[in-house]
Amino acid sequence: MSLCLPGEMLTNIFSEISKSTSRRSTGEDKSEEIFDNLRDSELEIVAELARTRILLSDLYHLNVGDVVDIKRPKDSPIFLNIGGRRWFDGRMGTSNKQVAVKIGETYYKA
Repeated sequence: MSLCLPGEMLTNIFSEISKSTSRRSTGEDKSEEIFDNLRDSELEIVAELARTRILLSDLYHLNVGDVVDIKRPKDSPIFLNIGGRRWFDGRMGTSNKQVAVKIGETYYKA
């Protein structure tokens, strides 16, 4: 069995294939540029130590040096939220004499 297609139709087909191939390769070529833009962007990361309830009157009377009991052990995990979603847990620590969080488990899967 033989098929015969007009040359103009084949030209159009190959043109469409070429367009879709070049779109894909263009995206791959720009991947480094995209990652560079992401690296330079700012992203808010919230470290949640704990959640607790406190009376508004107690909150109003808080002073420097007061202690708020969060009813959790000191070595409890800290949750890191990015964009309102939990991404990691970790533990409190220090890095270069600064307070830091050491990443433990990853929750967010892309």
